[in-house]
Amino acid sequence: MTSSTKAKHSFSVLPPNGEHAYRLTDRDPKTGQNKRNYESEDKEIVIENLRGKEDSVTLDTAGFQLFHRPSKHT
Repeated sequence: MTSSTKAKHSFSVLPPNGEHAYRLTDRDPKTGQNKRNYESEDKEIVIENLRGKEDSVTLDTAGFQLFHRPSKHT
């Protein structure tokens, strides 16, 4: 069984002038795009299967945390 895979993911690149990033909800009628003051950058990342290693990641170390919540539905 493969324990990891590679994928391309789009990340936001914040404005260089220090402004807060924004994206307007109204689309430009000519381009159909929302005006925004930030760019996107595609990067290749590794996605790892954490089954059996759920306790190895925390919000502080990985930016997310896994929890086990059994379903109440039977």
